[in-house]
Amino acid sequence: MTPLLSKSTFIRSLQCQKSLYLYKNFYHLRDEISQERQYVFERGHDVGRLAQQLFPGGIDVGWESPKEYDLSVKRTKQCISDGTKVIYEASFVWNNVLVAADILVKERSGWHIYEVKSSLGISETYLRDAALQLYVATKSGLEINGMSIIHLDKSYTRKEELELDQLFKIEDVTSKAEERMNEIVFGLIDARTTLSQNSIPDIKIGPHCENPYTCDFKGYCGWNKMPVNSIFQLDDLEEEQKWDLFQNNILDFRDIPQDFQLNPLQKIVLKSRISGEVFMNKEAINDQIAKIIEPAVFLDMQLFRPAVPLTLGAHPYSQIPFGYALKSIDEPHSKIYIAYAGFDFEEDLLKQFLADTSIYKTFICFDKQWHLNALKKAAERHPEYKEVIEKRLESVIDLADIFKNRYFYHPKMKENLRDLPALFGFEMEPNKDDKIKSDSLAGTAFEHLYKDGDLMHSIEIKDMLKSYMLGNLEALEMVYKGIMINYQ
Repeated sequence: MTPLLSKSTFIRSLQCQKSLYLYKNFYHLRDEISQERQYVFERGHDVGRLAQQLFPGGIDVGWESPKEYDLSVKRTKQCISDGTKVIYEASFVWNNVLVAADILVKERSGWHIYEVKSSLGISETYLRDAALQLYVATKSGLEINGMSIIHLDKSYTRKEELELDQLFKIEDVTSKAEERMNEIVFGLIDARTTLSQNSIPDIKIGPHCENPYTCDFKGYCGWNKMPVNSIFQLDDLEEEQKWDLFQNNILDFRDIPQDFQLNPLQKIVLKSRISGEVFMNKEAINDQIAKIIEPAVFLDMQLFRPAVPLTLGAHPYSQIPFGYALKSIDEPHSKIYIAYAGFDFEEDLLKQFLADTSIYKTFICFDKQWHLNALKKAAERHPEYKEVIEKRLESVIDLADIFKNRYFYHPKMKENLRDLPALFGFEMEPNKDDKIKSDSLAGTAFEHLYKDGDLMHSIEIKDMLKSYMLGNLEALEMVYKGIMINYQ
């Protein structure tokens, strides 16, 4: 029997036929889905459900499990037969190709399909997705008069009440979808040909492994089995440079030709990795440290980027600061502030930040430029704080600059803050119970405070956030001490 193709598996086939074959025949070999990626899926579902309110009163025929898709197809046919005007997750199968339309609306001249995306615009991948839906739904016998994509409008500014007709932007893509019909037809033929084979397609790794999505079979294809000295471990190399070397059968960075075009920073990294020696520009490091004016304080700031703006004056995906941790370089105690999950928490955060930092002349942080810019943006939404916040942040020392500019480079260096203390002989106590391991997940955790009415769970989330932020402060202080002890 011909394997069923869905929208996602068809898009997968356009990216890599090997990935399609593995997905259909060796699903268990997939890489583990990261928490960040899982959140992207959840966010898409949340935005999709919200967009349904643009066309209220519809019937949801979606399935709980992929195995129930045939029931969804039957319910879709029944709704159409019954004269239902709006159907959510309407499903169609033609020639064993399955599509589910996010919103199907009956209009005077026929049916209109609306596909919802939690993005700020329309990509080529989305147009191919739309073309497949239009193709299958039409082949199934439904008279389709149009195809549109609904996405978030980046210019929307949140007011007290969420205005869905302004939050979302609807773009008709009927003609663009029709223009891609030949690509759909030939793409389906290629996918069927691949799935009819008795062996895994012989396709090497390449830029396609990350475009348009990160493939979840990278581990199987050998990405996690690269040699110790792989060129892909040199983060300083541009992607184009890595693939240029790869295409010339150069996988070990020790084999990079001397005449290969490298910038000065890349040369520092390559020389250090080959020789095993630490590189340092002591004068440049001292110049950075000399900018610190006491009293100084270590700062870790956290932000979140909700797709649907949750605070007054914010746009979709605005970076909103929600908390910070402070520790004076001269005192043992730390201060942590986490905002309450409310509609108007920004002003309280600004007030508290100004109160907690009134005595300090310099902030010492690590790779927090976006976070501090977000704090300034928050002050712009509350103009009475704008000038004083900007004045307060005039003296910021970002220790990440020392490493990014290669004033210091260790051959075993990883640029994650938590990994750096070991380079200076410090050890951080690992906390295996912490579920928050990145700023991204910290932002996701805070966003969940808006959605979770369970008081005990909210307390647990805040405790995890505090633990994560304290860990960042500890690592930041260790890196600072390591620099001061070894290179002053």
